[in-house]
Amino acid sequence: DNQNIVLYGHNLGDGTKFHNLTDLRKEKNFYNSPINIITEEGIFTFTIFSFYKTDNNQNFTPITFDYYSNFGMFCMEEQAKSMHASDFNFTGKELILTLSTCVNDFGGRWCTHAVLTNISH
Repeated sequence: DNQNIVLYGHNLGDGTKFHNLTDLRKEKNFYNSPINIITEEGIFTFTIFSFYKTDNNQNFTPITFDYYSNFGMFCMEEQAKSMHASDFNFTGKELILTLSTCVNDFGGRWCTHAVLTNISH
């Protein structure tokens, strides 16, 4: 089972695609911008716990982990990199969503991690 769903999208200057991720640099947006994924099975709500600029060598996209403790440690490490503090306590059994887009300065990517906090049908 994948514990980290990873989606990449373009950061277009006209405000389309994943450009809105750059708004998470503002603290108020970080805390007040849940991510909703709508499928036939329901609405999956993810709460953001980390947003940061990566360099080109960071691995923020593993999708499977050998042990819950390894996954929990990965989540805490990503949380610690965030521009804004988050107090989510990980057990290692969560499902997270990772969104990534280019920074447009050729020096890395914006990385957003969010944890599944609700499913409504």
